[in-house]
Amino acid sequence: MRSLQRQLDLGLGLILAAGFAIQWALGDKLIQHMAEQQIVTRMEHDIDAIRPTLMLDPQGRISLEMNHQPPMYSRPYSGHYFVITTGAQQLGSPSLGGWKLPTLPLTVSEVQHDYLTGPDHQPLLVLTKGITVGGHEVTIAVGEDLTALQNNIRDMGSIFLVLNGIVIPLALMGQWFFVRRALKPFMLLRRELSTLVQGTTMNTIGSLPVMDEIHRLLQLVDRRLERSRNALSNLAHGLKTPLAVLYQLADSPEMRACPRIQETLKTHSNTIYQLVERELKRARVAGAGRADIGFNPAEDLKSLIDVLRAIRPDKPLDFQVESPDCILFFDRQDILELLGNLLDNASKWANHTVILKIRDRDGLRIEVEDDGAGCSNAELKRLGNRGVRLDESKEGHGLGLSIVRDIVTLYNGRLDFKRSRNLGGLAVIVRFPPFSLGS
Repeated sequence: MRSLQRQLDLGLGLILAAGFAIQWALGDKLIQHMAEQQIVTRMEHDIDAIRPTLMLDPQGRISLEMNHQPPMYSRPYSGHYFVITTGAQQLGSPSLGGWKLPTLPLTVSEVQHDYLTGPDHQPLLVLTKGITVGGHEVTIAVGEDLTALQNNIRDMGSIFLVLNGIVIPLALMGQWFFVRRALKPFMLLRRELSTLVQGTTMNTIGSLPVMDEIHRLLQLVDRRLERSRNALSNLAHGLKTPLAVLYQLADSPEMRACPRIQETLKTHSNTIYQLVERELKRARVAGAGRADIGFNPAEDLKSLIDVLRAIRPDKPLDFQVESPDCILFFDRQDILELLGNLLDNASKWANHTVILKIRDRDGLRIEVEDDGAGCSNAELKRLGNRGVRLDESKEGHGLGLSIVRDIVTLYNGRLDFKRSRNLGGLAVIVRFPPFSLGS
């Protein structure tokens, strides 16, 4: 959620900053263009005002009545200039102060706009137009200083930049507020999902309608899962009666005459019986304790160890447990099945002691050790394969550790086998990455 907020804040902030930058850059150009269009319009009026005051003598020489012209064309370097050209003759306004403004003669009705440098290095916008006077082609060029306009635009840009420096932070703050307000339902959804993961009761005050649907869906899944486990347990219990009949049939006098058939019947009956016992043991282990999602080592491990001791009453073992005093956000049924298989395997091979260590730092780490005979390096490599049994004299079908491997794979974890340094027997280490429940 925080990553989404950061991406929205960063993306919208960049868009906002880019929008202001484009507006600032294009604003100057747009204002300058509009102002220059006004200047060109004014210079066209000046050309129209100059035209009637032009006079040509019979030799084609041009003269101009300056007393009819605006005073700004008479003040030296006033920023307003004109140049009249006909043939080889050129007549400039007194405001030029002798400065030669470079212009080119144009044909009649031809118009041209130029940016030139005028007296005292003034930037000029020059409008040049070709006209006729008394049958002679005359070119009139009128120029105006752009210094004041450029200074005004520069000042406006500075003011706009300062305003942007104030508006952009305020806009980002407003954006931050509205983004979080828009994401508030999702943050509430995340918080309520977290309460479901912890197995606590969902707070209905201000909850989202979708949370009710998720809650009902989880309850439906839990009920179906419970029915599946109950059905498996019922099936295992139901098979016990036919198995008892098969045992009686195998021991009947009639079967003694067929020893091969009798031995085969006993072998397969024992196989079915041990599989049934394994499923019943899994049901007893998974059914110990509460039925919610959070795994509480302090409560659930005590129930689990009591079940394991009840399975092997003739073998008193010392279970040494080191676990965090908090609820672990892990599927309770899966971790009970995993720990049940690991501890059952360890208690099967241990002489006196089984050690269980659970650490919840940078993920979940589970370590189970026993003081049994242990395994060789070659045997350690074979462990975890489905159905592998290293000692046929022990009961079971080698499915316990392979089931552990399936659960570890489901949560993207890691399963390792080695010799225990403390007890000398087998040490099984399971590592789950952080947030493996969500994986």
